[in-house]
Amino acid sequence: MRLTITLLIALAAAPAAAQVSPPAGSIALSQILAGIEANGTRTVSSAEFELRRWEIVSCPGRNRVCSEDYVDPVTGASTQSSRETVMILPPRNALPASQVAARVEAMGIGTITEMGFDDRRWEVELRNGIRSAELRIDPVTGAVQRCEGSLCP
Repeated sequence: MRLTITLLIALAAAPAAAQVSPPAGSIALSQILAGIEANGTRTVSSAEFELRRWEIVSCPGRNRVCSEDYVDPVTGASTQSSRETVMILPPRNALPASQVAARVEAMGIGTITEMGFDDRRWEVELRNGIRSAELRIDPVTGAVQRCEGSLCP
């Protein structure tokens, strides 16, 4: 009986664990974001990997009436879009989200699973297997201000 319950719990958790990070062969988040930013015409405010896709909120210029695009992590194709309102955007002199993501990716400590601009900084969540970390990043310099979790250097 005990083995059956343990096996059922493990099987129920497996699909959720498999969807936590983008699959092997995915396009780097920094590249997906660069395509959405379209040479500075859109400002990305968040990206979250959920339900086997990226959910990316971006705004035209400095407008806070934005769109949430669902993006396939392997092809980079946008599959759906909906309207989203954003309360706060990165400052005008901030690095684009694609550059922040590229700097985090270059650290090589894990895969970005979520990033969002909140409380005047970027908050970036990473995973590497069962290990994780949350970085807080200065939006203008791209410097890591704080790291919490088992992946922190």
